[in-house]
Amino acid sequence: MSYDGAGSLFALGMRVTKLNADGSPQVGTQTCYVTDSLISTELGMDYTKPDVVQQTNGSAVICVTYAAPASLTGGHIASLTLCTPDPNITQFLIGGNILLDGDGNAVGYQAPPMGVDPTPNGVSIELFSNAIIDGAKADHSPYFWWVLPRCYVTSGTNMKLEAANPALPEFDGTTQQNPNWGAGPDGDWIYDSSRIWQYARVATIPDLSPGFQVVSAPATVASIAVTPATPSIAPDANVQLTATATMSDATTRNVTAQAQWTSADITKVIVSDTGVANGIGAGTVVVTASFGGHTGTSSVTVT
Repeated sequence: MSYDGAGSLFALGMRVTKLNADGSPQVGTQTCYVTDSLISTELGMDYTKPDVVQQTNGSAVICVTYAAPASLTGGHIASLTLCTPDPNITQFLIGGNILLDGDGNAVGYQAPPMGVDPTPNGVSIELFSNAIIDGAKADHSPYFWWVLPRCYVTSGTNMKLEAANPALPEFDGTTQQNPNWGAGPDGDWIYDSSRIWQYARVATIPDLSPGFQVVSAPATVASIAVTPATPSIAPDANVQLTATATMSDATTRNVTAQAQWTSADITKVIVSDTGVANGIGAGTVVVTASFGGHTGTSSVTVT
């Protein structure tokens, strides 16, 4: 599998969305906020550090040394830096209150009260960057879309109020898995969201005009179709099956990578997690794709 990756990345902006207790995006007119003032951020992964076990003999000679493998426990955000104070983005990230003028415009920020968790549900953070691709071919996707489906953020620096060397707003935090983030606030993230963070190269990105974005109730799966419906293959051959979800808003999504694939008879056909059916023995076998509470099938014949 080849990949013609980016040579350089430049931050374009970010979208922050408030979450419900279960991790799903909050529906509403002021639950999602976009800013183009992102300068940079750092993403990392945190691992356990298991103890090393050593066993020695009576002469104190080490016989066995063993360390359990490290395991991923979560992720972290460091130095998420903005080029200007914005009371709305600060309130989204770390809680607190917005100060309004007489016309209802945000003019300032008020820290959260002491002794309470100001963001118990966390927020999702989406980062968008421009990709400078080597060769600049027309068919190369020019953007990277970074998804952090559940974050808990705190202020990373003190605000320095001086003309000579003012400190820019900066935030740190942790990231967690959140399968309930699903397709995100716009309903257009097509990959599995249950990872601490991830990115995809895409041809287009959402509108990054600063301000609030409306979050509508997410579309649900109405039906699943699997194609081809009746493929024939020889033993030891394979066929790529595709699962397509028709949504409640009449849109369709390719959910091949997200569906759960099963074969009714693995002595004749086995199917991979990505929908590749392999012929084992002669016969016709129903292969099922499950996603969003619905199923679709294909009858695979091995001749």
